[in-house]
Amino acid sequence: MTALVAPEYQELPCATHPPGEIGWVNIPVTNLDRAISFYTKVFDWEMHPEMEAPGHSEGVTTHHLFRRGNLSGCFTVLDDPEHHGKAAHVSSTASAAIAFYLLSDDYDGTLKKVVEHGGKVKNSIVLFEGTWGSIGEIVDSEGNFLGVWTPPKKG
Repeated sequence: MTALVAPEYQELPCATHPPGEIGWVNIPVTNLDRAISFYTKVFDWEMHPEMEAPGHSEGVTTHHLFRRGNLSGCFTVLDDPEHHGKAAHVSSTASAAIAFYLLSDDYDGTLKKVVEHGGKVKNSIVLFEGTWGSIGEIVDSEGNFLGVWTPPKKG
């Protein structure tokens, strides 16, 4: 598991959800300004340009956070326009796709259950320990990519 350290001023703009609901989404982009313009104008998303995280997967330069109501997520900036059409967070041969993350209140326990029930853990990351929580990228029993996210504990 990889742990990243965030500057103290960066607190994740996340809402609370019950486990099992979608709480996080990664959207691969090649042009960050264009994506921000689109999602703020079309869907009225709240952007957090000061909240930037380094890429943790091959082909990913940075992650930039957004929030809309109870949904939190980030734009995953691909380091090369040629990577668009390939989801760097899945594999070099997968089609690009928006990735969603189901909430969990027991991160390690959920990843253990994934493996016990025929899935695979592709990536397990503690995002800026204490401020952004933990994200696990998994493949379900049918070969579908999705993620598991446990937000940081409040208080």
